[in-house]
Amino acid sequence: MSHQSLVSMIMGKHSAALVGDGREHQKSWIGNISAELVTDDYQIAELSAASFFENQTVIPYLIPDVARQDVEETAMGDLFAGGLEVIAEAGSDLIWLHLSSLTRCWDAPRSLCFVDDEMQPPSDAMPPSNVQIERTDPDQLLAWMMVYGGQVRLLDLLLGLLVDRIDESSADGTTMLVVVGTQGMPLGETGDFGCSSSRYRSPLLHVPLLMRIPGRASLRCPNLCQPFEIGRTVESWLAGESGGLLRHASPRGWADMNASTQWTLSVDEQGNWISFQSQWWHLVSEASETMLFRKPDDRFDVNDIAGRVPVVRDAMQRHATAALRNLSEEMDRHPLPFDILSGSW
Repeated sequence: MSHQSLVSMIMGKHSAALVGDGREHQKSWIGNISAELVTDDYQIAELSAASFFENQTVIPYLIPDVARQDVEETAMGDLFAGGLEVIAEAGSDLIWLHLSSLTRCWDAPRSLCFVDDEMQPPSDAMPPSNVQIERTDPDQLLAWMMVYGGQVRLLDLLLGLLVDRIDESSADGTTMLVVVGTQGMPLGETGDFGCSSSRYRSPLLHVPLLMRIPGRASLRCPNLCQPFEIGRTVESWLAGESGGLLRHASPRGWADMNASTQWTLSVDEQGNWISFQSQWWHLVSEASETMLFRKPDDRFDVNDIAGRVPVVRDAMQRHATAALRNLSEEMDRHPLPFDILSGSW
């Protein structure tokens, strides 16, 4: 899902519109501007969509045996240091930092992990994989969560340095900063732990979006949004327009949170829908099974009620099919009916 979502961002098109018929080789909005890619992952730089960047810088990371003692020595620190150098030297319209090590290399100094005196966080920098929650000591799970929390605090620290650099530069006042994930990471909420999960639940699909827009307060977008909208947002900003998610950064945009077109659709590599979500419902297609979860009450998708509300389930399936057609043909989102929007059941 991560690479698929990243390509969607770069192309400015939903993944459903990039499946088959060579459509993945369409032109990207990035090809019209001066753009640089800085990444810690060779696989990202080798994506066909990455060729639209004028320059690509790869700063590969190595997973040490144990956590680092200093921020500057971490994999994340290396990437941001390289990114700051590119920012200082380049006159590009867009600099894209792609971080892969957040969920793959847990080498943050353990001083950033908030644990009590009775808990000793693991020193191993290799994240756990293939974890069976029901067979794992709860204290071990909690320790891993604390280490992941340390990784996130490290990211916060480095983002602060990036903001300071922007504020000190000549581009201050004209630079928009967007922070977004290409996928989430389950931490045991639905029986899964880590990015190896293939269960399309909200912890994997729902990620935060932050925008720092000059002259306005920083915004955590509350609306349902999709990766392709990030590309359209940056493109609009560079063109001096208010398209994409920029429309959410206004009172009028906040009023659209419950609009009839507020829904998201996720597809697999074959272009089949696997997840359809509105403000009140989340429909999941997995292993020939259709599940329905109530939003926002069931935050982590643990209580499947598809059998209890078959009318809602069937209606959501019909609208998921219609949504897939909309996005495949690059049409506007179709409106959902009142009975879906109201959340009644």
